Amino acid sequence: MNEYMVTYTCVDEPGTFTQIVVDRTEAAAKKFFKSTAKEAGRKFLSIALVKTGVLSTKRNERETLEIIRQLVADLGPQSYLGTAFDGCFDDAEINIEDDLAFSMKARYEFAKGKVEELETQLKKAKQNIQELIKRYDERDAAFERMSSMVLPADDLEDLRQLVAAQVNEAKEKAKVESVTIIQFAKTPDAPEFKEAVNMYDHYTSTAAYYQKILDRIVNIQGMN
Repeated sequence: MNEYMVTYTCVDEPGTFTQIVVDRTEAAAKKFFKSTAKEAGRKFLSIALVKTGVLSTKRNERETLEIIRQLVADLGPQSYLGTAFDGCFDDAEINIEDDLAFSMKARYEFAKGKVEELETQLKKAKQNIQELIKRYDERDAAFERMSSMVLPADDLEDLRQLVAAQVNEAKEKAKVESVTIIQFAKTPDAPEFKEAVNMYDHYTSTAAYYQKILDRIVNIQGMN
Protein backbone atom coordinates (compact mmCIF):
# COMPACT_ATOMS: atom_id res chain seq x y z
CA MET A 1 0.00 0.00 0.00
CA ASN A 2 1.00 3.64 -0.55
CA GLU A 3 0.52 6.66 1.67
CA TYR A 4 -0.71 9.84 -0.03
CA MET A 5 -1.15 13.37 1.27
CA VAL A 6 -4.25 15.11 -0.05
CA THR A 7 -4.36 18.90 0.09
CA TYR A 8 -7.79 20.51 0.19
CA THR A 9 -9.78 23.58 1.24
CA CYS A 10 -12.90 23.83 3.39
CA VAL A 11 -16.01 25.81 2.52
CA ASP A 12 -16.41 27.22 6.03
CA GLU A 13 -12.75 27.63 6.97
CA PRO A 14 -9.96 29.73 5.40
CA GLY A 15 -6.64 28.22 4.38
CA THR A 16 -5.58 24.82 3.11
CA PHE A 17 -5.58 21.49 4.92
CA THR A 18 -4.10 18.03 4.43
CA GLN A 19 -5.32 14.47 4.94
CA ILE A 20 -3.37 11.22 4.79
CA VAL A 21 -5.00 8.49 2.67
CA VAL A 22 -3.63 4.94 2.34
CA ASP A 23 -4.49 3.10 -0.88
CA ARG A 24 -3.04 1.08 -3.75
CA THR A 25 -2.81 3.88 -6.30
CA GLU A 26 -3.05 7.64 -6.49
CA ALA A 27 -6.31 7.33 -8.43
CA ALA A 28 -7.84 5.11 -5.75
CA ALA A 29 -6.75 7.49 -2.98
CA LYS A 30 -8.18 10.48 -4.82
CA LYS A 31 -11.45 8.63 -5.46
CA PHE A 32 -11.81 7.75 -1.78
CA PHE A 33 -11.15 11.34 -0.71
CA LYS A 34 -13.65 12.75 -3.17
CA SER A 35 -16.30 10.23 -2.07
CA THR A 36 -16.42 11.93 1.34
CA ALA A 37 -15.23 15.45 0.44
CA LYS A 38 -18.47 16.95 -0.85
CA GLU A 39 -20.52 15.96 2.18
CA ALA A 40 -17.81 17.31 4.51
CA GLY A 41 -17.56 20.61 2.62
CA ARG A 42 -14.07 19.92 1.29
CA LYS A 43 -12.62 20.78 -2.14
CA PHE A 44 -9.76 18.73 -3.58
CA LEU A 45 -6.61 20.65 -4.56
CA SER A 46 -3.77 18.16 -5.04
CA ILE A 47 -2.36 14.80 -4.02
CA ALA A 48 1.23 13.66 -3.44
CA LEU A 49 2.87 10.32 -2.70
CA VAL A 50 4.44 10.31 0.78
CA LYS A 51 5.52 6.73 1.39
CA THR A 52 5.33 3.26 -0.19
CA GLY A 53 5.07 -0.16 1.40
CA VAL A 54 2.89 0.94 4.32
CA LEU A 55 0.47 -1.28 6.20
CA SER A 56 -3.08 -1.42 4.92
CA THR A 57 -5.90 0.17 6.89
CA LYS A 58 -9.08 -1.58 7.96
CA ARG A 59 -10.86 0.27 5.16
CA ASN A 60 -8.43 -1.21 2.65
CA GLU A 61 -8.93 -4.67 4.17
CA ARG A 62 -12.75 -4.39 4.06
CA GLU A 63 -12.77 -3.15 0.46
CA THR A 64 -10.41 -5.93 -0.67
CA LEU A 65 -12.46 -8.55 1.17
CA GLU A 66 -15.63 -7.44 -0.60
CA ILE A 67 -13.88 -7.59 -3.98
CA ILE A 68 -12.64 -11.13 -3.32
CA ARG A 69 -16.01 -12.19 -1.92
CA GLN A 70 -17.78 -10.94 -5.06
CA LEU A 71 -15.26 -12.57 -7.40
CA VAL A 72 -15.75 -15.92 -5.67
CA ALA A 73 -19.54 -15.49 -5.57
CA ASP A 74 -19.54 -14.83 -9.35
CA LEU A 75 -18.01 -18.28 -9.90
CA GLY A 76 -21.13 -19.96 -8.49
CA PRO A 77 -21.91 -21.88 -5.29
CA GLN A 78 -20.33 -25.13 -6.52
CA SER A 79 -17.02 -23.63 -7.64
CA TYR A 80 -13.72 -25.02 -6.41
CA LEU A 81 -12.70 -21.63 -5.04
CA GLY A 82 -16.07 -21.21 -3.34
CA THR A 83 -15.58 -24.54 -1.57
CA ALA A 84 -11.99 -23.69 -0.59
CA PHE A 85 -13.02 -20.29 0.81
CA ASP A 86 -15.97 -21.68 2.80
CA GLY A 87 -15.76 -20.08 6.25
CA CYS A 88 -12.70 -17.99 5.39
CA PHE A 89 -14.60 -14.78 4.77
CA ASP A 90 -16.18 -14.91 8.22
CA ASP A 91 -12.74 -15.37 9.77
CA ALA A 92 -11.43 -12.45 7.71
CA GLU A 93 -14.21 -10.16 8.95
CA ILE A 94 -13.48 -11.10 12.56
CA ASN A 95 -9.75 -10.54 12.01
CA ILE A 96 -10.36 -7.07 10.59
CA GLU A 97 -12.82 -5.91 13.23
CA ASP A 98 -11.09 -7.41 16.28
CA ASP A 99 -7.42 -7.28 15.22
CA LEU A 100 -7.08 -11.06 15.33
CA ALA A 101 -5.30 -13.65 13.20
CA PHE A 102 -7.65 -16.60 12.68
CA SER A 103 -7.13 -18.88 9.68
CA MET A 104 -8.59 -22.18 8.47
CA LYS A 105 -5.06 -23.60 8.16
CA ALA A 106 -4.19 -22.71 11.75
CA ARG A 107 -7.44 -24.26 12.98
CA TYR A 108 -6.76 -27.43 10.98
CA GLU A 109 -3.22 -27.73 12.32
CA PHE A 110 -4.45 -27.11 15.87
CA ALA A 111 -7.14 -29.77 15.51
CA LYS A 112 -4.64 -32.20 13.94
CA GLY A 113 -2.28 -31.66 16.85
CA LYS A 114 -5.08 -32.28 19.32
CA VAL A 115 -6.03 -35.53 17.58
CA GLU A 116 -2.42 -36.73 17.66
CA GLU A 117 -2.17 -35.77 21.33
CA LEU A 118 -5.38 -37.64 22.14
CA GLU A 119 -4.20 -40.70 20.23
CA THR A 120 -0.99 -40.70 22.26
CA GLN A 121 -2.92 -40.30 25.49
CA LEU A 122 -5.30 -43.10 24.50
CA LYS A 123 -2.41 -45.45 23.74
CA LYS A 124 -0.82 -44.63 27.08
CA ALA A 125 -4.16 -45.05 28.86
CA LYS A 126 -4.61 -48.52 27.35
CA GLN A 127 -1.14 -49.50 28.51
CA ASN A 128 -1.92 -48.19 31.99
CA ILE A 129 -5.20 -50.15 32.04
CA GLN A 130 -3.42 -53.35 31.10
CA GLU A 131 -0.88 -52.72 33.82
CA LEU A 132 -3.63 -52.03 36.35
CA ILE A 133 -5.48 -55.21 35.39
CA LYS A 134 -2.25 -57.15 35.83
CA ARG A 135 -1.70 -55.54 39.22
CA TYR A 136 -5.29 -56.23 40.27
CA ASP A 137 -4.95 -59.88 39.24
CA GLU A 138 -1.73 -60.16 41.22
CA ARG A 139 -3.34 -58.53 44.26
CA ASP A 140 -6.41 -60.76 43.96
CA ALA A 141 -4.18 -63.81 43.94
CA ALA A 142 -2.22 -62.46 46.89
CA PHE A 143 -5.42 -61.79 48.80
CA GLU A 144 -6.66 -65.32 48.17
CA ARG A 145 -3.44 -66.69 49.56
CA MET A 146 -3.64 -64.42 52.60
CA SER A 147 -7.28 -65.30 53.19
CA SER A 148 -6.30 -68.91 53.79
CA MET A 149 -4.00 -67.89 56.61
CA VAL A 150 -4.70 -66.50 60.08
CA LEU A 151 -3.16 -63.07 60.11
CA PRO A 152 -1.83 -61.13 63.10
CA ALA A 153 -3.77 -57.98 64.02
CA ASP A 154 -1.06 -55.68 62.59
CA ASP A 155 -0.99 -57.54 59.27
CA LEU A 156 -4.76 -57.49 59.12
CA GLU A 157 -4.78 -53.72 59.61
CA ASP A 158 -2.17 -53.28 56.89
CA LEU A 159 -4.34 -55.36 54.59
CA ARG A 160 -7.37 -53.27 55.45
CA GLN A 161 -5.48 -50.07 54.59
CA LEU A 162 -4.23 -51.56 51.32
CA VAL A 163 -7.71 -52.61 50.20
CA ALA A 164 -9.18 -49.29 51.36
CA ALA A 165 -6.60 -47.54 49.20
CA GLN A 166 -7.70 -49.63 46.23
CA VAL A 167 -11.33 -48.67 46.84
CA ASN A 168 -10.47 -44.96 46.96
CA GLU A 169 -8.22 -45.20 43.91
CA ALA A 170 -10.93 -46.90 41.84
CA LYS A 171 -13.55 -44.34 42.96
CA GLU A 172 -11.29 -41.41 42.05
CA LYS A 173 -10.60 -42.87 38.61
CA ALA A 174 -14.32 -43.46 38.08
CA LYS A 175 -14.91 -39.80 39.00
CA VAL A 176 -12.35 -38.68 36.40
CA GLU A 177 -14.06 -40.79 33.72
CA SER A 178 -17.45 -39.34 34.70
CA VAL A 179 -16.11 -35.86 33.89
CA THR A 180 -15.09 -37.08 30.43
CA ILE A 181 -18.53 -38.63 29.93
CA ILE A 182 -20.16 -35.29 30.70
CA GLN A 183 -17.80 -33.45 28.33
CA PHE A 184 -18.69 -35.76 25.43
CA ALA A 185 -22.34 -36.35 26.36
CA LYS A 186 -23.53 -34.48 23.27
CA THR A 187 -21.45 -36.77 21.00
CA PRO A 188 -22.16 -40.30 22.31
CA ASP A 189 -20.68 -41.86 19.16
CA ALA A 190 -17.28 -40.29 19.83
CA PRO A 191 -14.48 -42.76 20.73
CA GLU A 192 -13.68 -40.68 23.80
CA PHE A 193 -17.23 -41.03 25.11
CA LYS A 194 -17.34 -44.81 24.58
CA GLU A 195 -13.91 -45.30 26.11
CA ALA A 196 -14.87 -43.17 29.14
CA VAL A 197 -18.09 -45.19 29.66
CA ASN A 198 -16.18 -48.48 29.53
CA MET A 199 -13.56 -47.25 31.95
CA TYR A 200 -16.17 -45.79 34.29
CA ASP A 201 -17.93 -49.17 34.43
CA HIS A 202 -14.60 -50.89 35.01
CA TYR A 203 -13.52 -48.62 37.88
CA THR A 204 -16.99 -48.67 39.44
CA SER A 205 -17.09 -52.47 39.48
CA THR A 206 -13.51 -52.56 40.77
CA ALA A 207 -14.42 -50.23 43.63
CA ALA A 208 -17.45 -52.38 44.50
CA TYR A 209 -15.34 -55.53 44.42
CA TYR A 210 -12.71 -54.17 46.78
CA GLN A 211 -15.39 -52.65 49.00
CA LYS A 212 -16.78 -56.13 49.62
CA ILE A 213 -13.32 -57.36 50.53
CA LEU A 214 -12.83 -54.36 52.80
CA ASP A 215 -16.12 -55.06 54.57
CA ARG A 216 -15.03 -58.66 55.20
CA ILE A 217 -11.71 -57.50 56.65
CA VAL A 218 -13.47 -55.02 58.94
CA ASN A 219 -15.81 -57.79 60.13
CA ILE A 220 -12.86 -60.08 60.85
CA GLN A 221 -11.18 -57.27 62.80
CA GLY A 222 -14.40 -56.82 64.81
CA MET A 223 -14.54 -60.50 65.65
CA ASN A 224 -10.93 -60.48 66.76
